[in-house]
Parts: sequence; structure tokens; C-alpha cells
Amino acid sequence: MKITTIGIDLAKEVFQIHGVDMHGKAVLRKQLRRSEMARFFANLDPCLVGMEAAVARTTGRESWENLGILSNSCHPSSSNLCEDQ
Repeated sequence: MKITTIGIDLAKEVFQIHGVDMHGKAVLRKQLRRSEMARFFANLDPCLVGMEAAVARTTGRESWENLGILSNSCHPSSSNLCEDQ
């Protein structure tokens, strides 16, 4: 079960994490509190993480990339996970 892509539904305190493998099969569904995010991602292999553009700016894209995570931001109305814009 190698997670290649993660989508994050962000909120103020509780986040929904959805991870898929290279075939697009859901392999992870998890709810995390804000305080658990850094520890969770620090223990993952490098992968693509998609999140809403406004939140990506406020959470600091550099902090994700320091963990070896390629983060792509998406417009909230986008139905496709992290297309390059």
C-alpha cells in the first residue's frame, strides 16, 4: 500500500485525509486534528498532496516541502485533484 497522492479537506481544527495509490484506489481515509498533521506527514513516504489554494498559502507550502511532500494547490471549485494551474 504505497500512497502516491493525498487530498486534504481542510477546516479550522479537523482535517479529512484521503490517500490513493498509483492506480487511483483509495488506500487511506483518516481524520486528523491540526496538531496531528505534522507528525502524520513526517512519517509518510514522499507523495503529492492537494489542498485548497488559500489554505496552502496560509499553512506555508515550504513546511510541506521540508517534509519531502510535493504540494499542489487547487481552486476550491476544482473537481480534479491538483492539476497544475
